[in-house]
Amino acid sequence: MCKILLSESEPIRHQLIRAKLKEKGCRVWSISHLNGSNGRRLQDVDFNLMIFDLDAQRLDEIVKFASHWKGTLILFQSSSKDFTLDFRCWFADQCIWKCHSGANLLSAVEKLLASRER
Repeated sequence: MCKILLSESEPIRHQLIRAKLKEKGCRVWSISHLNGSNGRRLQDVDFNLMIFDLDAQRLDEIVKFASHWKGTLILFQSSSKDFTLDFRCWFADQCIWKCHSGANLLSAVEKLLASRER
């Protein structure tokens, strides 16, 4: 079973994505922000993939948080189509533009996880 950490700043979109990932058989942990007790309570979870909302996170927070899970796949999503110009994207395995349905996110998740299985 795939274990995914989901950080999404838009509550309705967060619920939609979480539900769709669970339908696919994934176990999903939600985190609103990377700082504080949220991150500490997850230290023992072995994630396969972390999905970060690039709009809501600073690079220093992401680096500090993700350094605990070296080798874990990281997917960034952004509401800006210019995310490719954002140097934080260099840190991720894949970056996508947010769409309301979340279809491109689900597709990206499937491809990333399949690439890891090879």
